[in-house]
Amino acid sequence: MLPTDLRTLAARLSDLAEVCDRKPPSERAMAVWFDTLKEFPIERVASLLIAWPKTHTKFPAPAELWKVVNDMGIGERETRAARENAGSFHPGVGGERAEEFIAKMRAILKRPKWTPLEHWRANLKRFPKEHIGHRYALEALHAKEIIEQPEMQREPGQDDEELVSTKVAVTPVTDQRLAESA
Repeated sequence: MLPTDLRTLAARLSDLAEVCDRKPPSERAMAVWFDTLKEFPIERVASLLIAWPKTHTKFPAPAELWKVVNDMGIGERETRAARENAGSFHPGVGGERAEEFIAKMRAILKRPKWTPLEHWRANLKRFPKEHIGHRYALEALHAKEIIEQPEMQREPGQDDEELVSTKVAVTPVTDQRLAESA
């Protein structure tokens, strides 16, 4: 709990005091309440104060509240410790599905990396001729002087965008020339 949470604590205790037909705690009493409960988050303390009338008929003493809030935290701490002590614990990630995903990522990272030449050759095979990926692969392979410059054929009235997306003609290159460049 932070010093800024003192107002919230005072409001919850005043509400509870009204329910229990008791006068609200004084400023000095609030200082004792705060010092007693400052190690716990205000959310946990406030939720307990709100739920207190459901199970108790009398206003709590600071020690009573401290004991109940501490007991609530013990279960959470034990659960967290059990997870952290387990061999497969990863902060922020959990479950078998996450473990499968992490294993796949590790397998991908262990694969040998492609050279740029292998990358562009694969793109040349993977994408159809009208696809931009195919065009980029042609340009990259030409820049590395693996293939000859692709020729653009334009018909009268055709826009440049249409030419790029539909009419890319490539000077034939034999598989032997591609194999020589490897």
